[in-house]
Amino acid sequence: MAAASPFFWTKLNKIMLNATTPFEVDAWHLYQVDILNDTSRISCSKKGAQTGFTTNEVLKSVHGMIHGKYKYGVGYLFPTGDDAGEFTKYRFDPLIAANRCIQSHVANTDSATIKQIGGGFLHIRGARPSSNKAGDVKETSTKLKTFSADRIVFDECDEMKSNMIAMAKQRMAHSEVREEVYLSTPSIPDYGIDAMYSASDQRVWMIRCRKCNAETCMELEFPNSLRQRPDGSVYRACIKCGAEIYPFHGKWVALYPGRSKDLVGWWISQLVSKYVSPKEILETYLDPTAHNMTMQEVYNSMLGMAYIEAENRLDINTVLGCCGTEVMAMKSEDGTAIGVDVGKELHCVVGVPKTKKLLKILKVTRLSSFNDLHDLAKAYGCRCMVVDKYPETHRVRDFAKAEPYQVWLCGYQEGKKKGPTSWDEKVMEIYGNRTELLDASHTLVSDPGRLELPRIGDEIKFFASQITNVAKILEEDRASGDKVYKYKKVGNTGDHYRHALTYCMLASRKVSPLGIRQIVGRYFMRKQTEGRSWTTA
Repeated sequence: MAAASPFFWTKLNKIMLNATTPFEVDAWHLYQVDILNDTSRISCSKKGAQTGFTTNEVLKSVHGMIHGKYKYGVGYLFPTGDDAGEFTKYRFDPLIAANRCIQSHVANTDSATIKQIGGGFLHIRGARPSSNKAGDVKETSTKLKTFSADRIVFDECDEMKSNMIAMAKQRMAHSEVREEVYLSTPSIPDYGIDAMYSASDQRVWMIRCRKCNAETCMELEFPNSLRQRPDGSVYRACIKCGAEIYPFHGKWVALYPGRSKDLVGWWISQLVSKYVSPKEILETYLDPTAHNMTMQEVYNSMLGMAYIEAENRLDINTVLGCCGTEVMAMKSEDGTAIGVDVGKELHCVVGVPKTKKLLKILKVTRLSSFNDLHDLAKAYGCRCMVVDKYPETHRVRDFAKAEPYQVWLCGYQEGKKKGPTSWDEKVMEIYGNRTELLDASHTLVSDPGRLELPRIGDEIKFFASQITNVAKILEEDRASGDKVYKYKKVGNTGDHYRHALTYCMLASRKVSPLGIRQIVGRYFMRKQTEGRSWTTA
């Protein structure tokens, strides 16, 4: 039983977390049992702060190495090397020292980042890139290239870059086990652990009411799952009859059990905590500032929910609200501005500035080649194009040399100091702070009368979904303590059109709105072309 069940192993050996703290799954922590014994290959946990998930995964990893399940070892990853060092010092080393049943299997405890347990090695690493210079296209990490594993735990994965996670997963290339575990306090909707949990079987802790027998998930029903008594006290309430309910009468229920074979997901919060009272949670939710918290922190840390302020992410209704009644234009005689985001497809936005404040979008489209882009520019009388500099820099430069109009390359610079975007005419490149430029395209969409889109259709709906797939969050630099806003990609349909719109907005600065003389001149020129004199038109 001990070999098969991590939970039974902890009970049999009376595991201590340190010299004074036993690991106990009491009535309030019954939700840990199924997680400890879970054998799924890929799992994710969306959690509130201090809910015991890190402890669970450490014990599962140690148990599996002692009993030969993870012969190649385990990688336990944190956002930074400092996080990994603190974990070793304050969590893992005390665990080894306090348990003879673990200590007897540890061959080497000299290294802070590598522990030999049984026949394998536990690698405790930070997942920060080794190189993160402004303008770097490809980031790497030497610390994520030097070990093999059967299991990798990504602890606080929302703070890790996706390319670092992908790199770490390659350390299991020769494993037949290949277990992936993702843990995190959620940050913003449709991102990281929130997006992964949404794709999982979505297990929730359902609490059965002893009065009416109905089941309530505290998280799904919040804030209605908390009720206040006349004396001011707050209790967990059955959503059906209002009676008090208790977390130790709960069980895990998968909302989408058909997905369990692919991805198991767990969601638990401080709403079922033994140590955080319902009254504290409700009062903090109703007035975060009085408790020195933000609403973001309340949702993320206490409720285990993703959250973002409305002004930091566009919504689809706002985008579609910019749509007019005209269909997409097939061509244009006006000088246009085109923005192009480069990827597997070329996402293109064609616009014309009607006034200094209004940008009218004539067409949004996806192309398969630069030849198609050439034809598009010709059909719409392009006067200025701004193209994504990465990842096809050489191809973009070759394309630009062959075109008769201005083609600028734009490479966002996250580290660039705030200030005006600079245009380098010698190399035809644009340098601008990424956050400021995306702020500008956000304002373009959100301010009434600034943007006009074609009539709603399938491509416009897809365009709208991608426009909303970036969100601005406040991040703290762990080294300096400075807090800065950065945009992150969210959702599952990509964000290419958002960048193409931003590039089109930049290109429009080089295309002046038509003055009255130009409008009249073009009108009469068109009439003459049709074989009629303007005097008789």
